[in-house]
Amino acid sequence: MRGGLAGLALVAVLALWTRAQLSGAVGTLALRDDPRGQDGKPVVLSLVTVDARLGDDRFRVLRGAQAIDVIGDASGWQRGDELTVGGRFSAAHQAVVAEWVAPAPDRPAKKRLGLWGLAGWCVALPVTFQRVGARWAIRG
Repeated sequence: MRGGLAGLALVAVLALWTRAQLSGAVGTLALRDDPRGQDGKPVVLSLVTVDARLGDDRFRVLRGAQAIDVIGDASGWQRGDELTVGGRFSAAHQAVVAEWVAPAPDRPAKKRLGLWGLAGWCVALPVTFQRVGARWAIRG
């Protein structure tokens, strides 16, 4: 019974996260798909990479393959820098107007830590469950 409830809870959380992503409540897809609807809304671009400086007060960041323009002081940033940017989206400028920008150092170390965690989960998952007759049960 517990395994079924845990599975149901996991499916519910994944469904809520997917809904939030697709509706634009989380992530940056809505900035591209519905810029007018996102005008003036707060945005946090977490762990993005500087792609290009477009002037002293504008630069472009990448989040995966999605390029997002940022209006703000670009003088301290170079291509390849890792940042977290907070601000509000401007539909008129098709850009995030930065209220704050923070460097995100040691990102490769954080990626490695995440990969180690994933590897640990992959090792722990099979030994956590056992087959009992026609169903799966948590060991212990």
